[in-house]
Amino acid sequence: MSQGVTLIAVVHIIIAIFLILVVLVQDSKGGGLSGIASGGNQSIFGATGGATLLVKITRYLAIGFMLTCVALTVMSAKSKTKSVIDSLPAAVPAQPTTPPQPSPTK
Repeated sequence: MSQGVTLIAVVHIIIAIFLILVVLVQDSKGGGLSGIASGGNQSIFGATGGATLLVKITRYLAIGFMLTCVALTVMSAKSKTKSVIDSLPAAVPAQPTTPPQPSPTK
């Protein structure tokens, strides 16, 4: 079970990174990062082809991100320990200490 969670977590992080990059590359009203490499109004992928391609990539990455979120939530809900604190050993109750008695002086 632990290896499955680790695998899904790694895939989740990779999808998140690609999703961030694809959103940043998309052409927005302000130009986006795609205008930096191509020189302004010209798109890297053509006039409209890039917009539809990037929209599709964003859509699939967002769906993958949501699915991995749900999978990680379900797998963590089925785990035996509900918290990191639950896996710690039980603490020994502290013994009350008596204050030191003053030594008699002569």
